[in-house]
Amino acid sequence: MKNLAKVTLLGGIVLLSALIVSPIAVQAQILGTFSGGDGPKIRSIAISGDLPIDPTASAWDNAPPTTVKVMGQNITIPILFNPTVSSVNVRSMNNGTWIGWLLEWSDPSESFMALNTNQFRDAIAVVFPTTEGKTFIAMGGPGTPVNILQWKADWQKDVDMGRYLDRQDAYPNMAYDLYVGDKDTKESGEGNQGIEGGYNDPTNPRVPVEDVNKMYLPGSAAGNTFSTRDAPRQTPIEELVAEGFGTLTPQGHQDSFGKGVYENGMWKVVIARSMLTKDPTDAQFYPGKNKDIAFAVWDGGNREVNGRKSVALWHTLVVDAGAASAQVGKEPMAVSTPSDGGMVMLGSAIAIGVGAVAAAVIFYAARRKAAPMPR
Repeated sequence: MKNLAKVTLLGGIVLLSALIVSPIAVQAQILGTFSGGDGPKIRSIAISGDLPIDPTASAWDNAPPTTVKVMGQNITIPILFNPTVSSVNVRSMNNGTWIGWLLEWSDPSESFMALNTNQFRDAIAVVFPTTEGKTFIAMGGPGTPVNILQWKADWQKDVDMGRYLDRQDAYPNMAYDLYVGDKDTKESGEGNQGIEGGYNDPTNPRVPVEDVNKMYLPGSAAGNTFSTRDAPRQTPIEELVAEGFGTLTPQGHQDSFGKGVYENGMWKVVIARSMLTKDPTDAQFYPGKNKDIAFAVWDGGNREVNGRKSVALWHTLVVDAGAASAQVGKEPMAVSTPSDGGMVMLGSAIAIGVGAVAAAVIFYAARRKAAPMPR
């Protein structure tokens, strides 16, 4: 019985140690903790002429496809336990000035509404390190930031419709008494507009949100990027930067364009951006030079949002150089290479695991010493 108890206790210690170390260190390695292009290579072929933004354009057939495996994010909360997307098909082209990616994946439902608390959008993002130092797959790390280009299905709907999705899209039969601050009183904020016929009255259409005085739109007045609607949306892509968990921030300058189409249970999305920019927080792409690339995808129908997503390993993006490369302007300023934040993070995780094992062993030894001797 004593041997059985000892084996059980030691087995529990080993299991506890594995549970502590695995989610932080081992799973981090599986998900490609360090940038370095561990996955299959993705080739960005060089073309002449314009880069097609339309994901159905036949020109994309010339770019070789690469199947990128994705898995549920399980490094930090919120974790995705039941991912529905297992792979993304990736193609890439560049004309020496612009670079683009065609991303295709299976999705049983088109989720483009995110107006209510129980609605979630489909989305996909490409991720690039912005320094030479190795960085963490999930939002980079301190001193080793990442640049993220995220396409969003609801933003695509805004672009396609030429107006923003609004409450009447979530509740098409809702009734209301008045709409305050119409475009005629936009500057003064005076006056009300009563709309008796509701949203569907052709003689009294609703006031577009972008024409409502900001006095009555607190989010917009506060500068919230999700609330600001001064002009129709121009692109379904948002550019962001991050240096670790909880640091995701929209960039001040947005340079990307794209388009997404949902057909026959498949999303086809193009994300395109200038290869070189003057923004020091942007990833830069040079003809003939490889770049690390990773991916994240969200299935809104599976209630995926924020950290609940499927992610891919770091891959190597091979940027072909063509005749059009002469169009590329002067290289941006050099960026210093900070210390390797990814190694520090992994080392800390291992130290925690080792400490847990040592604490458990000490506890077991102390308990054995304190136990009364058999008579």
